[in-house]
Amino acid sequence: MIVLLLKAALGFLLGTFPAAYLCAQVRGVDIREHGSGNVGATNALRVLGKREGLIVLLVDMGKGFAAVTLIAGIGADAGGAISPQWQQAVCGIAAVLGHVFNPFLGFRGGKGVATGAGVIAGTVPLALGFGLAVFLIVFGITRYVSVGSLMVSVLIPFFLLMIGTDYSFLLMSAVLCVIIVVMHRKNIQGLLNGREGKLKRKS
Repeated sequence: MIVLLLKAALGFLLGTFPAAYLCAQVRGVDIREHGSGNVGATNALRVLGKREGLIVLLVDMGKGFAAVTLIAGIGADAGGAISPQWQQAVCGIAAVLGHVFNPFLGFRGGKGVATGAGVIAGTVPLALGFGLAVFLIVFGITRYVSVGSLMVSVLIPFFLLMIGTDYSFLLMSAVLCVIIVVMHRKNIQGLLNGREGKLKRKS
């Protein structure tokens, strides 16, 4: 259990790496004061442009992927009765929490979508393909990143249930869904009020 807690702490710490914040700082911008104020890939795209948005997306996904593959894999046999899958699940959730509640940025971070996608990529790659397809379809129809992200987050657990994945990953996806939905509560309110902004093209 101590080993798992240490891994979770490392996963959380990895999740705190603020890619969007650092990319903005290079330009002398505090991304928390622009756009949605979110420290994530979508706001980086809106505020900084496509290149920085892509960089942030890949780094944030990489944090989740590394948490469930590298960190969870350290001394996996030392977990005792805790299976490697459960270790991955715990490390993945920890990484997303570190990204969302970044203590180095006043507990402000992203919304967990990209980091969560990295977690899914490292545990159930097939689900990542499903999620990407759903996102592209929903976003293509609505032009709302938030709607696409929410739909993927809600449907992934059902997809994992359908394909019969390990129970630890199913529970992990459900927890990630709750985190992401909670972090999108303002977007949900904006959608209900008709004030949610669509993603506009930016060079």
